[in-house]
Amino acid sequence: MMKTKLYFHNGFLFFYGLMLWLLFGACTSPAAEGIEIHKNTSQPAADLILEVGTKDSVFLVLKNTWGTTVITPSQRKASKVYFSFPNFIKKTAGSLRYQLHTENKLLESGSLNIIPSLDQPIQLETYLGPKNLEAGSAQKSMLIAIPTDAYDNPLPNLTPVVVTYNFKEQIITDTLFTSSLLAFKTIVPPTQTGQINWVAACQETTSNELFSQIYAASPVDFEIAYNQTHAFADGNQVIEWYTSVLKDVYGNTVSDGTLVSFEIKNRLDEYTKIYASTLNGVARAKAIHPEEPQTWTVQAQVANLAKSNPVQVYFKSAVSEIPVIYNAAQRSLKVGPILGYMGQKVPEGTRVSIRLMNAAEVVFESMATTRNAMVNVKFPANLYPLKEYALELKTLGAIKTLKIKNYE
Repeated sequence: MMKTKLYFHNGFLFFYGLMLWLLFGACTSPAAEGIEIHKNTSQPAADLILEVGTKDSVFLVLKNTWGTTVITPSQRKASKVYFSFPNFIKKTAGSLRYQLHTENKLLESGSLNIIPSLDQPIQLETYLGPKNLEAGSAQKSMLIAIPTDAYDNPLPNLTPVVVTYNFKEQIITDTLFTSSLLAFKTIVPPTQTGQINWVAACQETTSNELFSQIYAASPVDFEIAYNQTHAFADGNQVIEWYTSVLKDVYGNTVSDGTLVSFEIKNRLDEYTKIYASTLNGVARAKAIHPEEPQTWTVQAQVANLAKSNPVQVYFKSAVSEIPVIYNAAQRSLKVGPILGYMGQKVPEGTRVSIRLMNAAEVVFESMATTRNAMVNVKFPANLYPLKEYALELKTLGAIKTLKIKNYE
């Protein structure tokens, strides 16, 4: 009868901390007749030693999550046979099934469990996302921690992971436990804005610091007001619109860069929009005064989420009189100097509308600009066969009409 002694060494060096929980003594099938199975802890780990009372050749079949591997003895001394496990098997936690064969006979079969190493510093991977959250919203974030051993094997379930976070100078610690590879914490955004700092630790290993940012929720309705130097429609000065501090329902100031649109409606129901971004919760937008008396109704809004009160602004004429001299002989028109509301010359480039009309139609129309508060126009003779025309001038809200005669 063949007599075989089977040894398995389970010391620390076997797979650098990956240990065998169930050894060959935990066989799933009865030992073959004449085979003795022993657990030897006094020998250097890394080899499976078989003491075989025969000269027949033997080999070992190993099956794990990587597949099936067949290994042959690495050394033979007298009646002892040595098997060395491949590194990828020694470093992979989980169930390992084995079969010991001769060329034509199954000598032994069973299974063992390789557990993760806890004798070396572990590795800790952490993930946080989404990192940007809206204050008080139903949106949630999650912190995930994955502790593994030195060979990237997940640690056993219920391994404690300590999570520490800091918000508004308050430091809070929470202990999580792994389940099926990982530990996680669901993050519900607070109603205050700010940055939350996170760190996770498992045994002696600590993660890098992670950050999540809590931003203000959508703004609520707000107010607008304006600043202006004067109320004259001079087409030159600037009116500035500004909002109150935009806040969300929790009182948080909205993020810098929030876009605000200012919608301006004039008395002809014509609309103009100007845009501005918030800084410290306030948006400021500027517009040039109109060139004629006007009433503006202005309302601001943020992407259909919040709106302001409507505000009306009245602009009055900046010019009360338009001096004009018409030279009939030369068909020339001299306009100006045009003076503003304080007797000052109007700005360079002020527009002056000129229309020449007969009883039936407009025969000449032009938009001239001032230079030194003056405008000079010469009418071509061949365009005006009739003897009498009406001339209309408009600038900065002032209107002047006069009759001119054609003597040719």
